[in-house]
Amino acid sequence: ISTEKKYETAIETVLGGRIQNVVTKTEEEAKEIISFLKSSKQGRATFLPLDAVKGDRSLARPEALKEPGAIGTADSLVKADSMYKGIVNFLLGQTLVADHLDHALAIARKYQHRLSIVTLEGDYLTPGGVLSGGAYKNNSNLLGRRRELEACEAEEKKKKDRYRQVQEKLTALTKDLEALNQSLGDADIRLRRASLQSAALKVQWESKKESLEQLRQRLGGLTEESRKRQEDLQAIDTQRLTVSKNVSELETDSGSMREQLTGLGVRLEKVKEELKEKNAALENLRVEFSNISQKGDFLLENVRRCNGEISRTKQEKAELIEGNISVEEVTREREEEIRQLKEDIEAVRATLAEMEKLQEEDEVLKEERREEQQNYFEAREALSQRIALLDKEQFRLQSLEQRLEEQMEKQAEYLWAEYEITPSQAKAVRNPEIKNPAEVRRFISQHKKAIKELGPVYVESIEQYKEVSERYEFLKVQQEDLLKAETELRDMIRDLEKGMREQFKEQFALIQQEFSRVFSELFAGGKGSLLLEDTEDVLSSGVIINAQPPGKKLQNMMQLSGGEKALTAIALLFAIQNLKPSPFCLLDEIEAALDEPNVKRFADYLYRLRGTTQFLIITHRRGTMEMADKLYGITMQEKGVSALVSVNLTDPASKAILDEE
Repeated sequence: ISTEKKYETAIETVLGGRIQNVVTKTEEEAKEIISFLKSSKQGRATFLPLDAVKGDRSLARPEALKEPGAIGTADSLVKADSMYKGIVNFLLGQTLVADHLDHALAIARKYQHRLSIVTLEGDYLTPGGVLSGGAYKNNSNLLGRRRELEACEAEEKKKKDRYRQVQEKLTALTKDLEALNQSLGDADIRLRRASLQSAALKVQWESKKESLEQLRQRLGGLTEESRKRQEDLQAIDTQRLTVSKNVSELETDSGSMREQLTGLGVRLEKVKEELKEKNAALENLRVEFSNISQKGDFLLENVRRCNGEISRTKQEKAELIEGNISVEEVTREREEEIRQLKEDIEAVRATLAEMEKLQEEDEVLKEERREEQQNYFEAREALSQRIALLDKEQFRLQSLEQRLEEQMEKQAEYLWAEYEITPSQAKAVRNPEIKNPAEVRRFISQHKKAIKELGPVYVESIEQYKEVSERYEFLKVQQEDLLKAETELRDMIRDLEKGMREQFKEQFALIQQEFSRVFSELFAGGKGSLLLEDTEDVLSSGVIINAQPPGKKLQNMMQLSGGEKALTAIALLFAIQNLKPSPFCLLDEIEAALDEPNVKRFADYLYRLRGTTQFLIITHRRGTMEMADKLYGITMQEKGVSALVSVNLTDPASKAILDEE
């Protein structure tokens, strides 16, 4: 049954202990279960058969539903399958639900306390004026437990979805931030490269500028020297004209003047030659100046290009800086979103912590209920033990009663046999004044003494003889039974030992043959044998295992290496398994000492046995795992949290993934 949250406390209060009643289809099923509980002494239970509980109950005073504060009958406020309608009506149909205690008391007084009324807070008024109520130790109840669990699971699912969305968004933002950082890094690299290139071009331009300045200074010096040579040449021409004018004047002194003229001619020729040389040098300087000018223009062009490149670089740098600012703004926005997401994550974690706290409280409640249940079971066990003790005591008393009745019958027979009187006659002749048993014994002893004085009558000896004779016959029969049983047991033991020896010899011979065959298969050759230390007493004899791996001599198993010992033991195991296969076999790292080829042979042989035996193998060897149908392993993806990982190797998809790994 289920109901709304506000009615849960009221409905559970009405049901009380009946909420644990067991519903059966028929009375016969309930009867069978009760018989089982009686026979096994498992306790008691209340059953509600569907075919017997018709549920035709209704509110004793229906007009009470119209009273202030009345909500309705309890059965009308719950939901259940139609087949349980009768049971719900039977349990809840006669109870009225009110909103609070004041209205409930007013309704109860109006109808002379003849109604069962429950409030939403769990206060319960029963016919006759009995009122129960108070506070619950906890807020949990059986009816609302499933609803709370479903709500918690739904909330947990929402939180997990939100957490997953936040994680995905955070991952996307992280990728965007990484891309922006990568773009910013690339731009920074390009900027540094442009700056280095600009610096190199600037250095080159400064060097070329210095060379051009030096050439200009040298050209200025050569121009000045050429001007001076021109002035000297003009002075010489003027002097020559002067000399020509004065030739006539100097013809009178021809000798001296000719010598002076000849000297001047020679000097003139030298000056002309020097002038030619200077002109040639000047021409060379002009050509060099032209080349230098061209180089200077080229350098200026390079400088202008470098300046343009620098300008573009600066512009690109400014753009990058501006872009960097926008990236920083985007980064700040992303960081703000990341911070917000982290706050959401913290909120989710806080919610999860609260849910875990609720779960812990639920676990504490479960533990308390478990302790209560355990106490109930202990009390029930104590009662069962008490009942068992009482049953034993009852059996003892019944046995004692039977023995007393037998003793009374024997006493009556004794009275009749010895004194020929009945118990009623003995009671009639009984002296009522003698009440103390000591006086009775003393009275009997006086009479016996008087009888003895009459003469030696050995009545007691007859009784003693009867008792001893009966005891002797009883013990004799027991002795004969024991001797017969001893003889039969000894014969049975001899037959069993004989059969065991014969069966052991037969099976041991088969194991010898199978061990030799399996040994050769696992070792890819060689020979193995089994021998008994004592062939006479085969049941107590030890077993000698001789092994001869390929390429070695025949020797005792204990003289082999660790891997050979392990493989020999595996061969013996498989030999026994082949003769009488078991449906299930657990192997714990038996191939740990084997090398890879022997592991492969072990796994191949084990794979052939899977048709008759299911093997569960604990192993770390790859060769063994490759032959398995399913793999199970424990992994710790998060610290402190272990998880089970399984792979179905019969599934082609799983097999392909494993092969790729």
